[in-house]
Amino acid sequence: MLLLAFVKRWSIDDQLSSFIESFPIGAGKQPISSIIVLAILGRGSYRICMYYTFPSNTSAFAVHDYNRPYADPIAVQAGELLMPDRTRVTDMFGWIWCRARDDREGWVPEAWLTVKKPVSTIRSYSAIELTVTAGDKLRLLFSESGFIWCETDDGSQGWLPDALLTQNDPSDSQTS
Repeated sequence: MLLLAFVKRWSIDDQLSSFIESFPIGAGKQPISSIIVLAILGRGSYRICMYYTFPSNTSAFAVHDYNRPYADPIAVQAGELLMPDRTRVTDMFGWIWCRARDDREGWVPEAWLTVKKPVSTIRSYSAIELTVTAGDKLRLLFSESGFIWCETDDGSQGWLPDALLTQNDPSDSQTS
């Protein structure tokens, strides 16, 4: 597989030390950065992957309350078969609605699916999202296509839209 990298950078203080290694995000800068990779799979097939692993101990704050939209969404292990539903339309680039064999459904990163049929996942995945309150501090683990996999102080993990997060502590901007 041939990889062509297109790096989209916002508010980054330091240069990339290498494509594969993670790079620092400027302290107090926003929005959060991402790496976009175009994977050429051959015969005119390609996938755009916007996966980024954050350096350890990277954190952000919720700027708004957010309630998880699905109580028990799709969760699969790498290699499990999925049924994509390309009739469900979304404005979220890089996501496709899928159903697992246990009939649970949810949005799945398209870059995490095999190209050839039958469609399966290339990595384990859960579509669970977090419920947060404005000001909640979250640890950032990785991002994909506009969503970030986060961890709360109590250890709960799930997705949040990246537009919901800021690296600036909202309590710093409050005046007495």
